[in-house]
Amino acid sequence: MTIGFSLTTLGSVCTATFAAAARRVTAPVVLVAKFASACRAYVNRGQVFQMLDMDDRMLRDIGLTRGDVVSVLSGPLHLDPTTRLRIFAVERRAGNRAQARERLKELQDMTLADIGVPQTPAPIKVAETD
Repeated sequence: MTIGFSLTTLGSVCTATFAAAARRVTAPVVLVAKFASACRAYVNRGQVFQMLDMDDRMLRDIGLTRGDVVSVLSGPLHLDPTTRLRIFAVERRAGNRAQARERLKELQDMTLADIGVPQTPAPIKVAETD
């Protein structure tokens, strides 16, 4: 059974048709996505605002400071503040880990004499002979 047109022609026609349809649909989809993003940012901003009621110990437990929270709340209203808070927490955690690695390396490089531990001579073993 033969077809009056090639499959590649059918594929290119379908591609062109779907591309044209996508251009007509893209604008409303983008608007809906932007509106949903703005709504999510608004809700998250309210939750971040409630973080100001937490004490400093609680904020430190999640890797943030009060300054971080105030900083993200002063940003544009349409941006989600939780994204920036997540970045702050991850960066602070990475910095703390790097500092801990450096301190550990410094301690490993130090000798016992450098840290003030008196060195005792190794005991002499006497070989027993019969």
